[in-house]
Amino acid sequence: MEELIDNKQIPSCYGGTGPSLAEAASGSGTGSSGARSKMVVLNQLLSVTKKNAEKSYTFELEDEKEVTLTVYTRRKTGATAALFQTDTETLVTEIDIVGDKDDVPYSRTIGAIKGPGSFTVKLKAKSEPGVFLVLGTTLTSG
Repeated sequence: MEELIDNKQIPSCYGGTGPSLAEAASGSGTGSSGARSKMVVLNQLLSVTKKNAEKSYTFELEDEKEVTLTVYTRRKTGATAALFQTDTETLVTEIDIVGDKDDVPYSRTIGAIKGPGSFTVKLKAKSEPGVFLVLGTTLTSG
């Protein structure tokens, strides 16, 4: 991974010198109940190759928390990301993940979902292979 991504951009929990995923995803805001912060509840790295131009990841949400899914990558040509509710095979949302410049990190939000249920994220490369990090975050009371 280090030959594809600058070591400063690799989270420390994956051997890089960047902030851990939990640190990177944390933020704060104010709500009626006080401080709120983001918590990472889903963290999946998907590598799309020439041989396997499509990858998927299925996960369970056991409670009724709302989770926002975001995809991070450096591939300008990107991919198409589709989110399905696995139990009913219902398409929740589909977006194109395309960057402005090659080799510059960027992110795109797939959308927010609410549990409980089983969900599948499917990535299909547009033209070139790439590495995509799918991160799911939820707000928690501080």
